[in-house]
This record gives sequence, C-alpha cells and structure tokens, in this order.
Amino acid sequence: QLKDTLLEDRGKSLDELAAAVRREQEDKGVIIESHSQALEQMKQTMDSLSEELSLQDRVAQQSKEQAAQLARELQEKEAQKREKDEMLQYVRREIENLKRMFEERENKLRRECAQANDKAAAVSRDREEIRSELDQTRSRVGELTS
Repeated sequence: QLKDTLLEDRGKSLDELAAAVRREQEDKGVIIESHSQALEQMKQTMDSLSEELSLQDRVAQQSKEQAAQLARELQEKEAQKREKDEMLQYVRREIENLKRMFEERENKLRRECAQANDKAAAVSRDREEIRSELDQTRSRVGELTS
C-alpha cells in the first residue's frame, strides 16, 4: 500500500510536472508570439523611417539644387547690376564731358558775341563820328558856297 501511495504521489508529481511544462511551453509560445509581433512592428517602423529618410534625402537634394540655382541666378543678377552700374558711370562721365564742352563752347560764343557787340558799338561810334564830321563838312561847304 505504501508503494501504491508512493507511486500515486509520483504519478501526481509527474502529472503536475507535465502540466507545469505544458504551461511553461504555452507561456513560451505567447512570449515568442509577442516578441514576433514586436519584431514585425519594429520592422514596419524601420521601413517607415527608412522611407521617411529617403523622402527627406530627396527633399534635401532638391533644396540643394534649388539653392545652387538661386546662387547662380544671384551671381547673374549681380553681374548684370555691375554691368549696368558701369554703363551708368560711363554715361555720367560722358554727360559731364558734354556739359564741359557745351560750357566751353557757350563761354567762347559769349566772348565772341561780346567782341562782336564791342566791334558793332565801335563801328556805330565811328559811323556817328563820320556822320558828325560829314554834317560838319556839309555845313562848312554850305557856308563856303553861300
């Protein structure tokens, strides 16, 4: 009877041990499934992040290209501005040269005009003197002939 009890206890112990092993295997299955799901989520997250990084790389590359294009356009505009500034400086110098030329010409014409006016005044005075002399001479001739 003791043997039977011992065997029975051992049988129960084995049954309990088998049940514990089954529970442990079930727990391991749940853990493995949970880890598998977590790994799948991590993989999806990594794929999503990888896509986002790829998109950001494309956006960054486009931004670099746009910045380079804008830099080229800026250089062209600056070159055009320098060219216009140089042209304006040239035109200003030419205008100043023309002003000087016209001032010199105007001054020369004023001097010539003043000289011509002086000559005209002198001629007019001479004419008046000659008229006066002519009138005096006519008067004398008239006195002499009368």
